[in-house]
Amino acid sequence: MTEQSQELQDILRLINKLKRNWYVGAGLVVIGLLCAFIYLRYASKIYVVNSQIVSKRWEQQGGNNSFLPIPNELNKLLWKDVDIRKEIALITHEDNLKATIQRMNIQTAYYAQGNIKQTEVYPNQLYQVVLHPENNPEIGPYGLLFQIDFTKQGLFTLQLEDPLKQWAKLLDQKSYAFGEWVRLGEFQFKIEGPSVNLAMTELPENLAFCINGLDWLSDVYKERLQINWVEEGSSLLGVSIQGQNPYKEMIFLSTFFEVIEESSIQKKNASLNQVLSFVDQQLFNLSDSLNRFDEAINQFALENWEYLQGDTSYLASLKDVEYSRMQLEMRNRYIDYLEAYLIEKRAEDVFAPNALGLDIPLLQELVMQYVELKLEQKAFKVKANEMNPLVNKVARQVERIELSILENIANMRREYAYQGGELDKERKKLLAGLGDQHTSAKLMSKMDRMYKLNEDISTMLLQKKMEIAIMRAGATSDYEVMVRPKINPIPVAPKKKMILLVAMVLALGAFVAFYYLQLLLETKVNVKEDVERISGLGLLGTVFKGEEKLPVVEKPSGIVAEAIRQVRGSMMLLPQGKNAQTILISSVMPGEGKTFMAANLAWANALAGKKTILIGADMRKPTLQRYFDLDQNQAGLSNFLSGHSKSQEEVVLKVHENLSVLPSGVIPPNPSELLMSERMTGLLEVLKQTYEVVVIDTAPLHIVSDALPLLEQVDVKLLVARQNYTPKSALKAIAERKSDLYSQSTYIIFNDVNPKGADANYSYNYSLKYGGKYYSEEV
Repeated sequence: MTEQSQELQDILRLINKLKRNWYVGAGLVVIGLLCAFIYLRYASKIYVVNSQIVSKRWEQQGGNNSFLPIPNELNKLLWKDVDIRKEIALITHEDNLKATIQRMNIQTAYYAQGNIKQTEVYPNQLYQVVLHPENNPEIGPYGLLFQIDFTKQGLFTLQLEDPLKQWAKLLDQKSYAFGEWVRLGEFQFKIEGPSVNLAMTELPENLAFCINGLDWLSDVYKERLQINWVEEGSSLLGVSIQGQNPYKEMIFLSTFFEVIEESSIQKKNASLNQVLSFVDQQLFNLSDSLNRFDEAINQFALENWEYLQGDTSYLASLKDVEYSRMQLEMRNRYIDYLEAYLIEKRAEDVFAPNALGLDIPLLQELVMQYVELKLEQKAFKVKANEMNPLVNKVARQVERIELSILENIANMRREYAYQGGELDKERKKLLAGLGDQHTSAKLMSKMDRMYKLNEDISTMLLQKKMEIAIMRAGATSDYEVMVRPKINPIPVAPKKKMILLVAMVLALGAFVAFYYLQLLLETKVNVKEDVERISGLGLLGTVFKGEEKLPVVEKPSGIVAEAIRQVRGSMMLLPQGKNAQTILISSVMPGEGKTFMAANLAWANALAGKKTILIGADMRKPTLQRYFDLDQNQAGLSNFLSGHSKSQEEVVLKVHENLSVLPSGVIPPNPSELLMSERMTGLLEVLKQTYEVVVIDTAPLHIVSDALPLLEQVDVKLLVARQNYTPKSALKAIAERKSDLYSQSTYIIFNDVNPKGADANYSYNYSLKYGGKYYSEEV
């Protein structure tokens, strides 16, 4: 048998087992579905809450729709173009999540014990846990369950489930009053009374609460909060969150939107406040200068009015030079601010030079790149991923931009120093042109020019301050809620259909696996294909299981009798053909049915009209007497071979006109020697001349050596194997001795086969279905 055919045979055997035991599979499926229904009944259901928001930052809107014109420079300061992926990271930043958790006061979770499981209660109106504001956010009984029991006196007791006993030993075992601080070392909390008017006797039992760490809880919500494009490339973002308490998750999303809207406005105002603070400082300095110039000009004009005449063209040129010097001073002050911001590592946002109307292209580009990288760094840098390679990459880019800005500032200082020197030379040259004028006129002209220059710059800064004030007054959030949070009434988990399908698959899988494992661990021979494959011998026939000792006689129309007759017919087709006169029947081990087979095969030949004799050569444990109702001490073969009976006629019994029986006789002490004797050889020769068929029942070949001397004296040797009884190892032993012990005239019979068994193949069922009907037998 090839390997492929063996695999196919194993598959067919498995299928037959499954078909035979279908009710086991059906029972497992029912049990699996029952377990699935119980799980679905008590499993926590997960609901999803959906919403949609618009990111105006992504749309790059800004002040285009404002009622007052806003300069483009300030517009860019507030509305920065950001990648939508970074935008999502900014929205879900841990600061926003922590603010939402604290605003909702959900750092403490409340539970009530049901009939089977503990369920979270939200909102909890029975009592509230208030944490002390000075508690360490990282050290505390976080994640541990407190059992709370209320007493009729208006007090309560606490029990802490602490496997490590780290915090439980710090909890005082006493009754607490509402509002009294509960101390566990440096960690403190108190419990406020019911928010509804309930008597203490009305409070339920088996209540509990759990205080969670703020960092841990924000990480949990960050994982559960899902933000994605509604349509790729659009500014509309879909926001969803899943949880066991849909009402709580809906409130969380609503509060979360409030937080990010307020945070957006606060960040805008913080950026504007930075510019406003700088402008106010410059206006303060200019206001002082203007006051001093105004007083000096008025006093000088009263004293020297007759000399105040001069060349207006020189004065106009001097005014331009002084204005350039003031612009240069503004630039120097801005780069001083920017250098201090970078060196001192200030936390507030930085603003670009164009916010003040200063045109510094290279520095403008570097500052905008710096602002963008700081936003990206804030988006990705949270506690959970400080060692993330992406975060480190952004940090290195920020450092490089800072160095570039500082280097640029140093270059600009040198450039501005050179420009200041050139302006001083131009100023001296113009002043020299006024040499013919009176000194007082020169001084008056200078003070007048300085006043007008300071006045122009002050007007420009006041205009900037007004623009900033307008933007602060009209500042709106970068986000707008388009679809308010809504609960999907259909739970997303557990998935009912999937759970039921998995239960069925697992049940059927267990059903198949059990019988497949049974096949793998099978040590007894079960099918005729295994008999042929393992033993290496040809299968002469299969005999089914029956109740009769002699079915050929007692139930000749049965399938067992027909199977024995098929064995008889198969022997006629052997190479020996009709010359197969002497037949030796044995087995590998006791109990396989060799005597049953020998008796019935002898009867089958006798009933076929052949003169047959059955010899009981198993003299160690003889059972042939049972089949013919003979006395256990009936004289037989052992008596003849030992010389106690002088002729064969004395020990041969005739049970039918065509069948004689030579029983084993009294159990001798030396059966092997008797069977090896010349008297035995002579007996066989005589019987061959007297009978057409000689059937010899011998002892098991692999247990004792009694039958070995007879192997060479018979025409056909038949070994009997029994279904679910004969070990496969015994058949392997036959295969190992095939070359020397068993010649080509040795065959095997598969006995006691259950035609309705789990491994009944097509040929068995065919014999049962059609053969049984033919003989009108109900099986």
